Amino acid sequence: MSSQPPRRRRRRRPQSESESDSPLPRRRKKKSGTSGKKKRKKSANHAALLKIALIASIGIVLLGGLFMVDWQDVGVAVGMDRSPEKQLTDLKYYQKKQLDLIASFQDKEQAKAAIPQLNEITKELAIISAEHDDWHTIEEEDEIQEHLKLAPEIRERMSQISQEIGQLRSKHESLLREEISRLKGNAAFKLYVTHLVNSAKSAGGKYAHKLMMEKAKEGAFKKGYSPVTADTKLTEGMHLQGICDQRYWEECIVITVNQDGTVRVNFQNGGPSLFDTMLERDRLRIPDGNAQVNTVSPVTPERVGGNFRRVEPSRPKRVPTGREF
Repeated sequence: MSSQPPRRRRRRRPQSESESDSPLPRRRKKKSGTSGKKKRKKSANHAALLKIALIASIGIVLLGGLFMVDWQDVGVAVGMDRSPEKQLTDLKYYQKKQLDLIASFQDKEQAKAAIPQLNEITKELAIISAEHDDWHTIEEEDEIQEHLKLAPEIRERMSQISQEIGQLRSKHESLLREEISRLKGNAAFKLYVTHLVNSAKSAGGKYAHKLMMEKAKEGAFKKGYSPVTADTKLTEGMHLQGICDQRYWEECIVITVNQDGTVRVNFQNGGPSLFDTMLERDRLRIPDGNAQVNTVSPVTPERVGGNFRRVEPSRPKRVPTGREF
């Protein structure tokens, strides 16, 4: 039996050769610096967002501060009137403060020591009252026009506030008397406190009157008027406007120009000398193109039913305010 030759084994290729023949997918090379740029960009965006958030927060705080500031108090500091709402709030505050102070008096010595505080509170009340009187009665044409531009609901609210202020002022007088009557002590002590209150009211009223008179004088420099200065030539019978005792501008006629610079005027369009008033020049102004000499003869009182009644010549009527207070 013949033996078959041994089967030849097929030689395998080395694995390295087999892999070298088949192409392998290439690995993507990383670009140098790409990862760092992304990180830096992300960090920059984050910082920008934080900065925007910080600015927005500051803006909100500042905006809130604008609403929290009482701009009317700032206005009072620079000479502007306080708002009607502020007048009402301050009036209630100082009225209560005055009543509480009086209620704390136990004897004459304590009341005497509190005079400076009582005077200061009463002066503030007088200023508020004067500001209210000046606010709710408007005489100047430009102020009337500005008031008429307000919305009806605003004018209605202003009217309500004015009425409430008037009621509080009237009621406060009776509350003062009641508070003084409740004080412990004899009649002499209560009379002494009443004297202190009346003296404080008198001083406060004079201060407020002077303050509002100075404000009224600013009207001499309004558009359409010329202030009367030391160099202004005035003649008898000249038509001017002057500040009357009620602190508003009123038509008047020059009666006499005195050597000391003062001017005697008549607010009754040439009426009896009983109505003449001596004014300093800073309480006079000349309407533009209206400095004519008076041609109306003086009028005399006429007796009617046992009383004297003035027969007034025709004169410009004051423009109604429209506030209906």
